[in-house]
Amino acid sequence: MKELNTFRQFLAENREELGQESIDKLRDTIGAMGNDEAHQKALDMVDDGAFFPEEGTSPPTNLTQDYVEDLNYARNQGDDEDVEEAQLFLNAIIIIKNAVKKTGPISYGETGQSYNYYVKGDDLFTQSRETFEVPTNEGEEVNEQELDISEPGNPLYDLNNNDGDVATLKGLIDKYGLAVVQLWITSGEYPQTY
Repeated sequence: MKELNTFRQFLAENREELGQESIDKLRDTIGAMGNDEAHQKALDMVDDGAFFPEEGTSPPTNLTQDYVEDLNYARNQGDDEDVEEAQLFLNAIIIIKNAVKKTGPISYGETGQSYNYYVKGDDLFTQSRETFEVPTNEGEEVNEQELDISEPGNPLYDLNNNDGDVATLKGLIDKYGLAVVQLWITSGEYPQTY
C-alpha cells in the first residue's frame, strides 16, 4: 500500500513540472561532465528541445547516426567551417548520450505529449509520443463518497484494497521507474481536483 500512497501523493503535486526533475538531472549531469563549448552546446540542445516535433508521435530517431552523417556530408563538401560546426554538434550529442547513460532514460512532457531520450547500444535516440488526455473534474461537483478510501463499494476503496491491481502498479513502477509510470498514466495532466 506504500506504493499506492506514493502514487496518490504524486497525483496531488503541481502538474506544470512533469518530468522537470528528469530534465534537471540530465542538465546537472551534463554540467558536471565539463564546461567547454561542446558541453554548453549539449545543454543548449537539451534546453531547445530541437530534437522533437511540436506535436504528435514520431518514430525513434537515432541522433548519433544523424549527426555522424551530417559530419561526413560536411567533410565531403570540403568546407572547414561546416566541418567544425558539425563536429561540435556531434560532440554535443555524444555528451548527451553519455549523460543519459548515467541518468537512465529521460521522459518529460506536457498535456498530451511526451518527449523521451534513451540510449540503445552506443547511440542516443529520441522519440516523442502523443499521449492520452487525462480527464479532470474542473467545473464539476465532486462526490466526496467516491473519494472516501474507507468507504466500501466506491472505486477508490476498491482500488486501494485490490492487491492484484496494487501489485500490477508496483510491478510497473519497479520495471520502468516511478517517473515513467507517472508520465504514462497522467500524460502530464495531474488532476488538480479529485
